[in-house]
Order: sequence, then C-alpha cells, then structure tokens
Amino acid sequence: MALEVNDFNALRISTASPEQVRSWSYGEVTKPETINYRTLKPEKDGLFCEKIFGPTKDFECYCGKYKRVRYKGIVCDKCGVEVTRTKVRRERMGHIELASPVAHIWFVKGTPSRIGLLLDISPRSLERVLYFAQFIVISVNEAVRDKALEALRQEMDQIAAAKDQEYAERISAVENAAAETIAKLEGGREEKLATLDADYEKKSATVQQKAEALEQDIARMEDKPSTKKLALDADFVIAERYAPVPKNASRRLQSELKKRLKALEREQTKKRREMEKALVAEISRKREAATAELEPLRKAIMAEKKTTKGARRGRKKEAKGPNADRLGQGMREAAGEVLDLLAPACKHLLMAEKELLLAARAVLDKAIEKTDKFANRQKRRGERAQKVKIKVE
Repeated sequence: MALEVNDFNALRISTASPEQVRSWSYGEVTKPETINYRTLKPEKDGLFCEKIFGPTKDFECYCGKYKRVRYKGIVCDKCGVEVTRTKVRRERMGHIELASPVAHIWFVKGTPSRIGLLLDISPRSLERVLYFAQFIVISVNEAVRDKALEALRQEMDQIAAAKDQEYAERISAVENAAAETIAKLEGGREEKLATLDADYEKKSATVQQKAEALEQDIARMEDKPSTKKLALDADFVIAERYAPVPKNASRRLQSELKKRLKALEREQTKKRREMEKALVAEISRKREAATAELEPLRKAIMAEKKTTKGARRGRKKEAKGPNADRLGQGMREAAGEVLDLLAPACKHLLMAEKELLLAARAVLDKAIEKTDKFANRQKRRGERAQKVKIKVE
C-alpha cells in the first residue's frame, strides 16, 4: 500500500542541530555565485553546484567525461559529480558554515514569531539571545558542573575563612586596645587614691601635731596668763597673748580637733567619690567607644555570612536543575508579552482617534457649507423681493 501524503494525524516541526544539518547536506557552499554568465553552467562550490546538488543533465557529469545511463552511480574523478538523474537536485541540500549564528528576519519578526513558537520563548527573550545579550543552555556536563561547584564552594569557604580571620584580628585588636586603656585607667585610679589618702594622712597628722603642741602649752600655762597667743590657726584662738587661759581650753581644743578631723574625713570621702565617679564615667566612655568601633565589624561579619549563605543557596538551586527558580524570569517574560500584545491595541486606538477627528472635521465642514448655502439663498430671495417691490412702486 502506497503512503498517501494526505494520510497523517499530526505534523511535528522542530529545529535541526548543526550536526543534523551536516548529516543531511551533500556538501558545503563556499561561493555566492550561481551560474557562469558565459557558459551558463553552475559555478563550482556555488549555490547551484552540480557536485553538491546533482547534475543539470540526466546521466552526464559536469565536465562531460561520463555520459549515458551505463555510468549511473559513478562519481566523476575529475569534477566530482555523480552520474544520475537531474531530479535529485530537487531533494538534495547543501549547507553554509557560518562564522557566527544568524537568524532570518522573516522567522524572527513575524507575527507570531516562528522561531519563538518552536523554542517556546517570548519574542523579547528571543531578541536578547539573537543579539548576544543572553544565551540558552542546551546541554550541561554534570561532572564538570559538579567539579566547578565544588571548586566555587572551596573558594567561597577560603574567602569566608580569610574574612573571618581578618575581622577576628581587627576585633581582637580593638578589644585589646580597650582593655589596655581600661587597665591604665584602673592603675591610675589606685595611684590617685593613694595620693588622696596620703594627702589626708598628712593633713590629719598636721592638725593633730598642732593640737598636741597647743595642748602642751595649755597644760603648762594652767591658770596663769598666756605668754603667747594660743591658737591652732586664725580661725580657732583660745587665748590672746597676756590673756588668761580659759578653764575649758582643753575641752574646746579636743572638740575643735574632732570637728576638723571629721571635716577632713568628709572632704576625703567626697574627693574619693568624685574621683570614682569620674573614673567610672571614663571607663564607660572608653567601652562605648570600643563597642561603637566593633559594631560595624560585627555587622560586616553578619552581612558576609548572609551573602555566603545566599550564594551557597543559589548554587544549590542551580545544582538542582537548569529550570529551578524561573518564576521571576517567567513573570518578566509574561509582562513583556502583555506589553507586546497591548502595543497593537494602543496603535489601533490612536488610529481610531485620528479617524474620529477627521470624520468630525468633515461633518463640521459640511455643516458650515450648508449654512453658507442657506445664507446665500436667503440673501438672493431678499434681493428678488426688493426688486419686485421697486417695480410695483
């Protein structure tokens, strides 16, 4: 039973790979010429080459060495043309080796795009591929990809480790500097406290020595008039010179001594408290400065870790397959297709608006023309009526 051309259920159209095209081809076309204008024979390696597509005469090669049907199937050793029927030129095909990929504009810019339908991609994405802005991965070497991903992971781990070490060194340097500064402040605190204590002891000893000397003078004078001025200082005087010594002089002296020692103690406590407060404030300020200096480093470490995790997650998604995580790309392509579909509608709307304006202008012109005609008729009627009135008179 002969196969009928019309006897089919489906028709499949697909693009051929370069290897498949080469397997179908009978030779490469390397010249743009078709036929020789003198001999009117096809040019060798041209678009009508007999060596590629077959002879132009039945059972006759290009050079004429082999003629007639008895040489059927022989390939001429001189011109390379197979001796066969000319109808093979209708079915044989050649190919052209391109320096770079090209696409015919009829199959790209048509509506709908034929190549876009075959490849199942939008016209916008197809244009990006054709103009070398993007590319399509058609095959992936899994072993090489796994090896490259492993190398990338190792490189990222090394970079992350180096970054962590660098940040750790910087953090350690800042913390050590802050600790050293605080230690210096603590050491200065002990020195200042010792100085305050020494000053307090010195003042207390001075007051006590003066009080003891004054006590001895009071005991020596007893009830006799004083031969000299009895006083601790200008603020506390017991008896002027040649004045009698009071009976309660010793009690007054002890009371004043206790008062002055308590005043010195209160002053010492106040100075220690103020110094402690200033020292605590200085230490707190130094720690806050160190914390403020460390905060950007910690943020940088966190950002670096997030970046590394995101990159690893992306690599894992890529490793799962070439079609992973294409939702965003699909949405962008869908938006582009919607815009492409809306563009003709907008164009039609603009054209319709122009047509409406033209039609309105035409209607307005006709109305003005009719108004002018009516006014002219009324004018002529008035002139005729005037003439008739004149004649009657």
